[in-house]
Amino acid sequence: MSPDPIDPRRVARDPRRRLLDNLAQHDQLLGRLDGPVVGPGRQPKVDEDGAVPPGKGVAGDLPPWRTTLDDPPPGWQPGGPAAALRDRFGGLLKDADRDRMWFPHLLIRAAAGDRGQRPVWPSTPSWLSPDIWLFRSADVPPGGPIDLSRAVVSPTVGETYTVGVHIWNLGRFPAHGVRVSVWWVEPGFFSGTPDPRYTPNPIGGAWAELGDRESGRAHGIVLIPTTWTIQNTGLLHQCLLATVECATDPWGGVLDANHDRHVGQRNLSLLGPSDDATPLLGMLGERLDAKVRLRIGAAKAGPGSLKGATTRHLASGKESGGWPVKTGKARTLATVVRGPTGLVVTVGKEEATVDSLAGAVRLALGAPELTGKGLIASKALAGMGTAAVHLSTPENGYTLLVRP
Repeated sequence: MSPDPIDPRRVARDPRRRLLDNLAQHDQLLGRLDGPVVGPGRQPKVDEDGAVPPGKGVAGDLPPWRTTLDDPPPGWQPGGPAAALRDRFGGLLKDADRDRMWFPHLLIRAAAGDRGQRPVWPSTPSWLSPDIWLFRSADVPPGGPIDLSRAVVSPTVGETYTVGVHIWNLGRFPAHGVRVSVWWVEPGFFSGTPDPRYTPNPIGGAWAELGDRESGRAHGIVLIPTTWTIQNTGLLHQCLLATVECATDPWGGVLDANHDRHVGQRNLSLLGPSDDATPLLGMLGERLDAKVRLRIGAAKAGPGSLKGATTRHLASGKESGGWPVKTGKARTLATVVRGPTGLVVTVGKEEATVDSLAGAVRLALGAPELTGKGLIASKALAGMGTAAVHLSTPENGYTLLVRP
């Protein structure tokens, strides 16, 4: 989706919309969600990309939404019961209920199938958003459609890239004047809290418009017009952060992807067979706080599906060439804490002290060396093919994607 400018014209408000708004809020506050709800909620149907098929809706625990402007119930007066209940209980409305009411409900997903519930970690990594895309600018035709199968995982110093952000509106009302912003930040375990070790550097932004969730225009990829050239700053990786907001669904201002659905984070590095992870692990080790317990885990990984994007003529192949990445359930291999004489690594019931995070990862995986080839040959990753090594704290994490 190409970013659209803000329409300066005032949006006309249908007088019947106010009646419908009051009806929806009246039903919500009484616990009556457009009709009787029988039995437990069911999960929505999504395609292999985690996208909701057009017209299928999102909140699967609701019956079909009221989409017509029917007459109100006999005896009902606009602003009557709804206004009284709103005045009494309006402060109890939670963010989780926005997608059931007449508001925009903006989202950058943390994983396929995400509907905006936060926090997602520790059950699901919050730093592997499939909605932050990176393309070589030479592969992005001006004004033309993009090919998602040409997205890259890790940027290269000296190359120029275009960042794309897949934004969603799961609400019942269109989102006008949507602002999308992108930053890069130093590698580590940044969770939005101000920290002198991390400085979010703005890349650029764009404006967009999104329809409501039944419009067929409820999501799309916004390309940031400002390109990003990777400078040789001594950093071995740059993490990407993106936000989405509008006047009726604002972002809170903290770059915390784990607790705010308006924020997406992409925090991983690709290791080829000859790439050495030691320098990067050294930098990550320096950013590990003294009292934080780090968990080292491993999971099988593979290319994400682009079947839905192929159907929408946004990709030339049904599997990604690099991004997105699909990871399985992670298995914890070891925990690491900083001790008085080094890093204390616990593997099963055994403890050992090492002098660096690189040594801790090598011990946890049983790797002969820390190149991509050595990691794939390790005891923990043997037979996986492409694998993801997660280095996670209670609030955030970093992933090494290892390919044979």
